[in-house]
Amino acid sequence: ASMPPKGTKRKEGCAEEDLQGVEPPKFELDKPLLGFHRKQLYAGKATKKRRRGDAWQYLVHYSGWGNKYDEWVNEDLLYPDTDESRRVAASLRNSVPTDKQGKKKSNKEEQADAMAEDVEDDHLIQFIIPHTLQTHLLKEADFIKDGKVVALPRKPCVRQVLHDFIKFKAQSSDEMLQVEKEILKDMNDSLLSYFDKALGMMLLYKEERGQYNKWREGNAGVAQCDFYGTEHLLRLVAKLPALLQDAKMSPQSAMQLHPRIMELLRYIERNASTLLLQHYVPA
Repeated sequence: ASMPPKGTKRKEGCAEEDLQGVEPPKFELDKPLLGFHRKQLYAGKATKKRRRGDAWQYLVHYSGWGNKYDEWVNEDLLYPDTDESRRVAASLRNSVPTDKQGKKKSNKEEQADAMAEDVEDDHLIQFIIPHTLQTHLLKEADFIKDGKVVALPRKPCVRQVLHDFIKFKAQSSDEMLQVEKEILKDMNDSLLSYFDKALGMMLLYKEERGQYNKWREGNAGVAQCDFYGTEHLLRLVAKLPALLQDAKMSPQSAMQLHPRIMELLRYIERNASTLLLQHYVPA
């Protein structure tokens, strides 16, 4: 695999904050891991850790690269170095174009590439799906290729999952500002609308088409977000960047949406045992 592009030089760490009652870090220092860097996963190890806000960060050294390219990476962008993680890495390499190896670029070409990446980052919002949810998507694909599907109707449905997430957000904040409530309501309404429009067009495997058509015939007038669940909501989030780009979402709206979608993903990850199916049924 190609190595990460030359990026930001490392920043010096600082003393850890008072960690009483804080969730312990997931990764050990000096153990192999995979780090998410510019839409790819690269092998490396964590040499330091620190707490920043509500998240752990690790100083990652990428294998084969000098120390000046070490960088602090949030915990949710790191993956354990396992066979499943490497399947995710291979999937990313297959889905994201990479430069040809062995060809040295001129300074002008490197500058052009950097400018192109900056433009892309400005116009295409990215949601980093946590490792456990990436693994779920991979296992789900295997289930469906083996002729199994999600049993319908799903409980909780997509609408209920989003409702419970917003309720959880409100309970975890003593005084949620009115503007935050309005942003969450807009996010909820937008996701439900996107889901109902996108399900039949891009969120189904061909093996699920028969089940979908049968459900549509017997449930005319029922919103799809009231029948499908977290499994398909997760697929929507994976495809959401392209949908939002097509919708020409403003930079301000994108900045508001991104942290809340990431919170939603972490909420799904924490509650995966109740929100995601472990067993699928024959199609």
